[in-house]
Amino acid sequence: MRVVIRVLFRDDRDGIVSRRPRGVVPGEAAKKIAFLIEIYHETPMLTKTLTMILASAAALGAQVVDAKTADSLMKAQSFDRAYAAFETLVQRDSTSARYWFQLGMAAASLHRYDKGAEAFAKSTTLLPNIIATYNTAAMHARLGHTDDAFRWLTIAVRQGFGDEKTLRSDDDLASIRADKRFEKILYDATHAPTPCAADPDRRKFDFWAGDWSVTTAGGTVVGASSVQIINGGCSILENWTSARGSTGKSLNSFNPATSKWQQYWVDQTGGVTEYRDSEWHNGSLSFLANSTQPNGAPAIQRLTFSAVSDSVVRQFGERSVDDGKTWSMTFDFYYHRRR
Repeated sequence: MRVVIRVLFRDDRDGIVSRRPRGVVPGEAAKKIAFLIEIYHETPMLTKTLTMILASAAALGAQVVDAKTADSLMKAQSFDRAYAAFETLVQRDSTSARYWFQLGMAAASLHRYDKGAEAFAKSTTLLPNIIATYNTAAMHARLGHTDDAFRWLTIAVRQGFGDEKTLRSDDDLASIRADKRFEKILYDATHAPTPCAADPDRRKFDFWAGDWSVTTAGGTVVGASSVQIINGGCSILENWTSARGSTGKSLNSFNPATSKWQQYWVDQTGGVTEYRDSEWHNGSLSFLANSTQPNGAPAIQRLTFSAVSDSVVRQFGERSVDDGKTWSMTFDFYYHRRR
């Protein structure tokens, strides 16, 4: 005779399906486990076959979950089951940075710091992630692997980690805070995002920053200006308003490609002056720009800033029509700092 038997073994708790036994097609385990048995023998053989099937089903102790179920276990803080679930998922797909990250989170929650360090490192290697990198350092610190902890912290800071509060308060890092290398990590974490702020070349022109009343040498008010340090200390923005109400702005910055300060000026009439060159002389900064005279002949404009005192800055404008041999004054303004 020909007998067809289909046996389904399933554990419906939390939507978990028993893992397939050896020989079952992998895709079937996510939905159901089915055995198709064809028997061509007499009843004793049928009995023996059923016994073998039931024994195999009873031996299925391991469980497989999908990502949704694994995430639900993490959310429910069932960390031991979540760890087992994500461990299965990374075995199924070792290229998923998310699975490795969640495995690390579950391991850390279970104080399995060695497994956490391994999982977080795998996650950020597959897909660079500041948090995974930081967590790798934290796990090594918990394990007493000081050198590895600082190596991963350095990478995290280079990736952009700058949470000073976490660095100072996270219990995971308690074992390494007394190390002299930790102060450098703190410094780099708070200064790396704004490298211009500590660059001496970019700080030389800070004396112009502030709110100013602007006059001629004789004291006549010609306008007002608000000069701001912007872009993390990389630029200086001038906001000019003349006594008649016209406006203009200039963006000033040190260009590391040329090692020169440069200024781009534009006013409300559409007039533009590009000071592409500059030079320092006795603490004064002179910008230089090529321009054109009304008759079409070339000219050079020079704009010099000098700190007369902490509260006064001189802005002196000149023009040359003979390639810099001689200069004539175009204006002489004094910026008086508003208290």
